[in-house]
Amino acid sequence: KRRTQREVAEVAGVTEVTIRNRYKELIQNLNIELDI
Repeated sequence: KRRTQREVAEVAGVTEVTIRNRYKELIQNLNIELDI
């Protein structure tokens, strides 16, 4: 099930910006290619 950045941030106790930044870092570090 898809979740919004806001939902994930709320549960994790962080901001939406933090979710976006960590997501970008994970994609880069894991060499994942996404078609968005």
